[in-house]
Amino acid sequence: MSLTPKTMPDATSATLYFGPWYRKSPFFEATQRWGCTAYDVYNHMYLPAYYDDLAAEYWALVNDVTLWDVAVERVVQISGPDGFALANALTWPTATPICTPWAWRTASA
Repeated sequence: MSLTPKTMPDATSATLYFGPWYRKSPFFEATQRWGCTAYDVYNHMYLPAYYDDLAAEYWALVNDVTLWDVAVERVVQISGPDGFALANALTWPTATPICTPWAWRTASA
């Protein structure tokens, strides 16, 4: 295994056409107004991916406030006799503290 750093080749781009085959989030026009220049497609929706150079985006995330359009994410509900065990298996470290009646009372207080 080599410990010498490797450089990434220059990124290449492809044209992404905004058409009816992918959905736009309710915030799509706002992402364009704020300067989004590249999108990914995720869950059949456009996901804003690039606004500025990577260093500027990193420092904005560290020092300022950033808003992300995460409308592509989906909410799921797990139910059934083994639903709680499945939720515990999928989360780290465990879902038990957030799934107790005590946690619900303190979270809503």
